[in-house]
Amino acid sequence: MRVRLCILAVFLALVSIIGALVVWRGVAGERHRQQSAHDLAVVPLRAIERVPYRGRDSFYGDIQPIAEVAMRFNVSGRIARYGTRDEPVHEDADGVSGERAVPLREDDFVAAGTPLVYLEQERFELAIDTAQARLEQARANIAEAKAAVEERHAAVLAARVNVADSESDLAAQHSLRRRSVITETEHQRQVREHQRREAMLQSAKALHRAAESRLEAARRQEQVAQQALRDAKLSLRDSRLEAPWDGTIAARPFDVGHMVSPQDVVLRLVAIDRVRLVLGVPQSRIGLFQRRLGSEVDVRVMALEARARRDPSAPSGVVRGTVSMVSPAADPVTRLFRVEIELDNSDRRLAPGMIAEAVLPAEPMLAMKLPAEAVRERDGKLTTYFVQRGFRVGLPLGELGREGELWLGQVFTVRRVEIDRWAQDKDRYLLTAAPRGVAGVVPVFPRDVEDGEVVRLLRDPGTLAALAASEIDPRQRLGDVMPLEDDPLE
Repeated sequence: MRVRLCILAVFLALVSIIGALVVWRGVAGERHRQQSAHDLAVVPLRAIERVPYRGRDSFYGDIQPIAEVAMRFNVSGRIARYGTRDEPVHEDADGVSGERAVPLREDDFVAAGTPLVYLEQERFELAIDTAQARLEQARANIAEAKAAVEERHAAVLAARVNVADSESDLAAQHSLRRRSVITETEHQRQVREHQRREAMLQSAKALHRAAESRLEAARRQEQVAQQALRDAKLSLRDSRLEAPWDGTIAARPFDVGHMVSPQDVVLRLVAIDRVRLVLGVPQSRIGLFQRRLGSEVDVRVMALEARARRDPSAPSGVVRGTVSMVSPAADPVTRLFRVEIELDNSDRRLAPGMIAEAVLPAEPMLAMKLPAEAVRERDGKLTTYFVQRGFRVGLPLGELGREGELWLGQVFTVRRVEIDRWAQDKDRYLLTAAPRGVAGVVPVFPRDVEDGEVVRLLRDPGTLAALAASEIDPRQRLGDVMPLEDDPLE
């Protein structure tokens, strides 16, 4: 017990010493800062002005065809030719004009049922002829086997008649033998005749069964030949590809004479009269699309915008689309929800692979308005300085360290903040995200102040007003920075 008390006393002594050191260090540091306050940088302070605005949420994706099919042959072979389309021919030297057939190429439109590509037909036609000949031979074998069955059946019937006659004669012989009208030798001769006729009946039956077996075999051969003929005709049909629906040829990788197998994509057909913009949306924003399912939204197509900037007479790069699908579950790898926006493309301005931006009005929120002088823009980011009141000094020693920390509330430090996205309103920057607990913003971008540096505040009316209004409501919800609603979509 005495040993435990000694250990506890030593521990309490150490705690007291460490606590005294921490307090002394904090007080000494505070005294040092007060003594050297005249060396601190002096910065003005302005209150953060908050204005309500309604921004926009932007989501980027790529345009895809509404339907797409990779066309392959079910059989291997050599490409013999492609389908054709009519191409107008201008008047030649003789004044002749008209149309000529040219092979289908990429970007050609084809109607449903149009022949697209053929394999060499000779071996498929030969297979049909061979299967047809085997079928005819099988049917001839069936006819021959049927005739044999009928013949053997007649032989069985005749043998049965002979056996029946022999049985009658044998019964009469038995009666005559009992009366000793005939001799035993004559009786045995009749018995042997009856046995011979029964043997002939059994032989006729065996031959009949053999004929029936040959008939069944011929019928099986006919079935095999019929299946071979069907397969040959199917292979001939599979040696030609037809368009399943109206579409445009997106790819034709092989030329005439190339050997292809069922693994090779011979043609890629797309339907682009209507296209869809496919987006990956995080779960925090999926509600925006769920509420707009079936409604129209603005879609900004970068390629069309670039064309409109080059040619003022070109249509705008902003089109309207309908939210057609919102995935009920996120992708297990990306954790994003798939959203599809269907777009009309009857004028064929949109091409699969183009990058587009879906723009949705965001929820109203408060924006921080900063003067342009307080902000430096570099590499697509904004840098500005906020002023924070107070900071902690002490040793981070867990619970013990917390007891030793001091809060120096009369000291001001600057915090440098980089912002990726913002909106601009004339000579002001509008932000919707900033550090919490700041007293205000430095209205002129300082060039000789480091992040976290202790500063002095310039005593002017603007600074005093900022200090008086420095309470920040922690319940304000600040989201991502978005462009203003009345700004052009650029």
